[in-house]
Amino acid sequence: MSQSDQTQLANDLWAARESGDVVSTNQHPSNAQEAYELLEAVTKATGRDIVGYKLGATTEAALGLMNLSGPFAGPLLSGCCFDSGHPAKVSAAHNPAIETEFVLGLKKDLPTGQNLSDADIAEAVDWVAGGFEIIGARFEQTPTGKGLCTIADGAGNHMVITGAAKKDWHDLDIAALPATLDVNGETKSGMSKDSLEGSPIGMLRWFANEGPVPARGIKAGDVIYCGTCTGLTPIKAGDVIEADFGVLGKVSTKIS
Repeated sequence: MSQSDQTQLANDLWAARESGDVVSTNQHPSNAQEAYELLEAVTKATGRDIVGYKLGATTEAALGLMNLSGPFAGPLLSGCCFDSGHPAKVSAAHNPAIETEFVLGLKKDLPTGQNLSDADIAEAVDWVAGGFEIIGARFEQTPTGKGLCTIADGAGNHMVITGAAKKDWHDLDIAALPATLDVNGETKSGMSKDSLEGSPIGMLRWFANEGPVPARGIKAGDVIYCGTCTGLTPIKAGDVIEADFGVLGKVSTKIS
């Protein structure tokens, strides 16, 4: 893909994310490098600041579904991050879905590629919360290797909704926190240990040590969404959604 084609596709993907449309194209990333290059171009096209990151394909089931060999990551952008109770406007054309996730807020920068331990990560974490990531797909069609298209397409993110931050979290067992998702009275349950690295701290350790961290790095004040613990749940306008994270409290939204 030429530079001009990449720039145009990036602009189209961001415009589709904003408008609720989809992008019809035969230009898709064929490997991880191309996917992340297009993701970088999409991020630039937004004109928005990075305020954190989302981690995706954090379970074996998700890796299989997306035909990926390992997790991926993408930026969370200013203007796409909201507090519990905020309504979520989605487009049916994007096949929207919701993920229940544990969220970490950072109080210091994290170095990358330095073989950090869980203790190093915990020292950098200011607070823990529950949250929703709402995802969508802006490519009209994706070839085999759906995960690569998701990475390129803003890492699949549409918006995030975060609950109350718990700063006194160090006495909690970070790998044994429960979460229950309720969508119109139907429930799913999960735990903070339900990831490839066994906890939100472990997933952030993976990202800092091995993940595709942009040149910007991982900064103090960043919000990190650590991957779903209740799988992928399709959503539609009118859905009323609440998640109970136990000691972390509840998070809610209504889909419009």
